[in-house]
Amino acid sequence: MSEEGRLASVRWSAALSALVVGLNLSVMNVAFADLRTSFPAAPVTTLGWVVSAYTIVFGAVLVLAGRLADKLGRRSVFMTGLAVFAGGSVLAGCAPWLWMLIGARAVQGIGAACITPASMGLLLDATPVSQRAAATSFYSGVSSIGAASGPSLGALVVDGSSWRVAFFLGLPVLVVSYLLGRRSLPPSVAVRDAALPDLVGAVMIVAAMTSLSFGIVQGRVWGWRNAWIVGAFVAAALLVPIFVQRCRRHPSPVMSMGLFRRRSFAASNVAALFFGMATGGVALANVLFLRDVWGYSLVGAGFGALPAAVTAMCVARTVGRMGVRHGELAVGIPGALSIVAAMLWLHGFVGDDAHYWTAWFPASVMLGFGIAASFPMISVAVVRGIGTDELSLATATNRTFLQLGNAIGIALVVAVLGATTAADARSEFRLAWTVLAVLGLMCTMAIAVTGSTTRVALVGADQPA
Repeated sequence: MSEEGRLASVRWSAALSALVVGLNLSVMNVAFADLRTSFPAAPVTTLGWVVSAYTIVFGAVLVLAGRLADKLGRRSVFMTGLAVFAGGSVLAGCAPWLWMLIGARAVQGIGAACITPASMGLLLDATPVSQRAAATSFYSGVSSIGAASGPSLGALVVDGSSWRVAFFLGLPVLVVSYLLGRRSLPPSVAVRDAALPDLVGAVMIVAAMTSLSFGIVQGRVWGWRNAWIVGAFVAAALLVPIFVQRCRRHPSPVMSMGLFRRRSFAASNVAALFFGMATGGVALANVLFLRDVWGYSLVGAGFGALPAAVTAMCVARTVGRMGVRHGELAVGIPGALSIVAAMLWLHGFVGDDAHYWTAWFPASVMLGFGIAASFPMISVAVVRGIGTDELSLATATNRTFLQLGNAIGIALVVAVLGATTAADARSEFRLAWTVLAVLGLMCTMAIAVTGSTTRVALVGADQPA
């Protein structure tokens, strides 16, 4: 194989794996509506764990998997991640019980966490420095296709068969990624003297986020004074400071506490957390609204969510250039405010009667622009002033906060909509959009706190998967 052909295979192997990771979450937002027909006895609050289990585990294991890739070799971790993700997909698609489905989604999260940092590391290692900007743009573009096509593709598949088939969509792509990687990726080089990643710390993050999500989701149903709910919040509150102390002492922690002394790094991660909460929550809420209130078919609801993703893809290059020219704050703050405006538009103009083009479409465009303009700027701000030896760690930490934000946002939406009836459906969705607007505003404030308005180079800044 020529060097040019090998590099092309590496690019496609890495990018296709990212496409599947992006496709997986967006497909589930549509498939979630069909889950209720297979598990009619399960409340919405319980079904929400099918989505949350993936995002919690993905976020908690992400940095740990990146460190493991550095120790054992990126190729080994990448190939293992593909196999684990494929196994979780098969298990989820065949799961006869809800608890097995939730467990399989957690397995998928582990696989996705192994794939994401290892694939980018392999891509950058194999690409000459002069071509890295083009390679990362290609990687991000293919990944965005997965996220953008997920709702519509998932809706077509689920409507034609069932939600189970949605889990098999990515398997052929994973096989191609594996075969391309097997013949082109460089052998793994293990670093024997590198410290083992902190497995206990990762488990603590999973436990803390699970407790917090459980308290949020079940609190409205069981009552906020219920002993289990209080215990869940107390457990989460106790685990966080213990986790921080462990990260300060462990030689290979889940998160490097020293980086948080930088204002731009700390504020950018807070921004990623609130961004994930707002966008993760609205992705689920909007599909459920189109399905439950406006009575759209599953296919209609899937395609109804498409304009936001298409808008984000169309404006990504333009806002990237604006960021280079004017700085991340000049683009990121208006972008986050556009997300807030989209939520407020939905709150104020979307009613019981379906008026897609005049009421729904404008909000989708605003949301898509906001996503494209804000998250790449957060990705740039988080690595401002970071040394090259810590770039991967800083980026993985930011992605962790994004995924954990997604988990909390989904939990909030499920909590608000869990007991919704036909009579009060619109008011409950309006409450959900109000909460999400507040989260978007918090994201705006966090971006503003990052500080600098200097011009930046958006190399490798991509849309969230």
